[in-house]
Amino acid sequence: MQLKSQLPNVGTTIFTIMTNLSNEHSAINLSQGFPDFDVPPELITLVEKYMRKGFNQYAPMQGVLPLREKIAQKVKKLYNATYDIDKEITITTGATEALFAAITAVVHKDDEVILFDPAYDSYVPAIELYMADTQFSKKLTIEHKVASIPPSVFYKNKDDYKVLRFCFAKKDKTLERAALKLCAI
Repeated sequence: MQLKSQLPNVGTTIFTIMTNLSNEHSAINLSQGFPDFDVPPELITLVEKYMRKGFNQYAPMQGVLPLREKIAQKVKKLYNATYDIDKEITITTGATEALFAAITAVVHKDDEVILFDPAYDSYVPAIELYMADTQFSKKLTIEHKVASIPPSVFYKNKDDYKVLRFCFAKKDKTLERAALKLCAI
């Protein structure tokens, strides 16, 4: 049986390329998060302790409640921000999983997604799986010389998902030039 990929254009990631290059030249690899230290013995002891107590099953989808509670407490202490531990804090196994979950939660078929390029290489495949368009932002930037961002992902009102927003920390003259370029489209 031949499987047909939904992402036939995904090639070797930059992380693989840089890791291979690093290995080839015996270089220090700062391109990827490979730990270069042993696991602390205390952590091994705690993992063993809790596994022997039966904490070795799949976690709830949003993550273990005590961990989400500790994260909420830390965020409150550090940033004075309050989050609902049941609706706004989710534990993932890493950044790529978190990004994929976030992108697939808000991107819909035929959406136009503004993407900075170069970007972390998991963005485009996640966006393309949902048949959204990543070319609009490149066209806007390359052909019309105006770069934008889509903070609409932060909106609670789902009707705003196609709204483009721009960073306005610019001089009036810069904003006027951008407006003229956009009006000409």
